[in-house]
Amino acid sequence: AISDFNEKRLDFAEKWGADLLLHPEKEDINDSIQEWTEGMGANVVMDAVGLPKTFEQSVTIASAAGRVVLLGFHPEPSPISQVAITKKELTICGSRLQTYRFPKVIELFNTLSFDVKELVSHEFELKDAAEAFKVMENDPENVRKVMIKID
Repeated sequence: AISDFNEKRLDFAEKWGADLLLHPEKEDINDSIQEWTEGMGANVVMDAVGLPKTFEQSVTIASAAGRVVLLGFHPEPSPISQVAITKKELTICGSRLQTYRFPKVIELFNTLSFDVKELVSHEFELKDAAEAFKVMENDPENVRKVMIKID
């Protein structure tokens, strides 16, 4: 399942095999996850946004003994009560993707049967790296991954 405000991202996720597409402005995420999981909640919830609201929602929709992985970050603290975490026996961890796993990921991309080029929405030459960063900062709605080519 994926939740996003961006219809293009939802369409892309569906093309890549997402079973459940949720738009937060069009449906209640908590109700949808509970219905889809028959009241169990999600075993793993990944919060790539990092707002206090999305962290709290992650804890709410996680199943008992589930895991919440925080990828996004925001300086504002969350007022979430520990009882919500303890009652469900949740595991909560953060990740900045610095686990030295890139060789394994590259190996998987080379052996799986999908075209990872679809993940790249923009390509730039090294001389245009500053423009690549501007695109990422100024047009996040239309960016999946930006590739800077080094010849």
